Amino acid sequence: MKIKNLSDLIKFDTFDFEYKVILKEPVNIISEYDKIKIKNLNFHIKKGSSAPPNEYFVKGKHQFVRADNLNDIDDYGYIKNKSDDCLTDIALEKFNLKKFKSGTILFPTSGQSINTNNIGILKDDSYVAQHLTGIFVDDEKLRLFIFDFLKFFKTSNLKEADQGYPTIKENLILNLELPIPNRGRKILFNEIENHLKKRELIYKNENNIRKRDLLLNDLIIETCKISKEDIK
Repeated sequence: MKIKNLSDLIKFDTFDFEYKVILKEPVNIISEYDKIKIKNLNFHIKKGSSAPPNEYFVKGKHQFVRADNLNDIDDYGYIKNKSDDCLTDIALEKFNLKKFKSGTILFPTSGQSINTNNIGILKDDSYVAQHLTGIFVDDEKLRLFIFDFLKFFKTSNLKEADQGYPTIKENLILNLELPIPNRGRKILFNEIENHLKKRELIYKNENNIRKRDLLLNDLIIETCKISKEDIK
């Protein structure tokens, strides 16, 4: 990951109006593959909206996803729906809410929830809270691969220098460089398919979540030909 600004390497902590400068080591992923910026894929990104007042959730039917919903995902990374947190038709008419497609990858991009590294996939079309950003890649296989990579990478590594209120700006997501298997920047979809077959076996055979996540991390390292010695 290239660092262009000193602010990408520095975290400022405030205490009694004095500043303490702490150097942050950049995340450095070395791969045998050329890196492709996520914005150069068939890629869509949008940020969530402010939640309407509580009365617009009474007997609603349109799923609304908040940051804490990312604490409750199923075994395959899909966010579990909540029947008691749905918007009414009137809410959709009155407020400028954005609909996110099923399959959208969600993670926090503002507030302390960034530091959880929580990430999940929408099971159904949903409306999303403002602290979350969704990314959607048209190709489903590539989308699942990117989800696995982001879990491995840890999305909190995208945040800027921490000045009390963490944020991840859209341009930092757009310029994230992915070590997707490619030759001459042409994606090797046979390698992506092999990754997903191995991924399915891991999910099928390992029920312990912690062990499964370690195996999935190892699979990303294998698929992306990442040097373990250079991971920081």
